[in-house]
Amino acid sequence: MNRRSLSRLAIFMGIFSLICYCIGYGLPNADGSLADGNGWMTAHVRLEGRQDHSGVLVSVDGWQQLTGSDGYVFFLLPEGYHTITVSMDGYLYAQRRFEVRNNRPVDLSAVTLFAGDADGNRLVDFLDLVIVHAAFGSAPPSDPRADINGDGRVDILDGLLIGVNLGREAPTPWGAWAFPVGHADS
Repeated sequence: MNRRSLSRLAIFMGIFSLICYCIGYGLPNADGSLADGNGWMTAHVRLEGRQDHSGVLVSVDGWQQLTGSDGYVFFLLPEGYHTITVSMDGYLYAQRRFEVRNNRPVDLSAVTLFAGDADGNRLVDFLDLVIVHAAFGSAPPSDPRADINGDGRVDILDGLLIGVNLGREAPTPWGAWAFPVGHADS
């Protein structure tokens, strides 16, 4: 490791220790593990049809945070079983149960939220197409729900996202992969 990497690691561990201490998990051990009975979970959330994956609400048993543009989240959790739910307006939510074991990290597989639920009824259907059709061609969108891919305009890409997911309903399976409409998605 170079000097810059070591400096960043030291800053990260300092912040991590402070967070652990402040929320009642105690100080981490010298190797970075948590005190007995605690652990952590990471997940990667993708939004179908977008390159910016920020703003997804991630909830684990009442604890909540929003994803950054890369879609990653990190939670410190007590040992035991937990349920994670990820949701975003215009998308079908996904949910999964997982277990945190003593001092072990849990890295959940990536999940892609399927686009097209413009009306929020947990189903991609013709009503969603009606919303996009009514606002079609507007920029900025005359109805924000119609801008499925969040690009600031209602166009054919928004309609395609609904079309490829027509009939899907929430919750969607965790780890589901979606074809990125409109551009390559990383």
